[in-house]
Amino acid sequence: MFRALLRGAYTTTIDNTTTTAYRMLGLITQNFKYLTTKSFTLSYKNMVRSQLDYCSSVVWSLYRKGDIEALVKVQKKATKILPQ
Repeated sequence: MFRALLRGAYTTTIDNTTTTAYRMLGLITQNFKYLTTKSFTLSYKNMVRSQLDYCSSVVWSLYRKGDIEALVKVQKKATKILPQ
């Protein structure tokens, strides 16, 4: 029972973190329309990656594929936004 409660708490933390990361990506794309690769990378590392790093220790310790994929989806979306 304790394990199920702990898993639920971690999943909630991961959901909240990915939601915040998506919001930060949206903030970057809406407010900075003409980004260079350097400025996007700096903004991404400061605003989005810091959120994902906070959560990564929880995910890797759980070895749950769904939680890991949630974080990877945020990173994939960021690479699609990356200016060329």
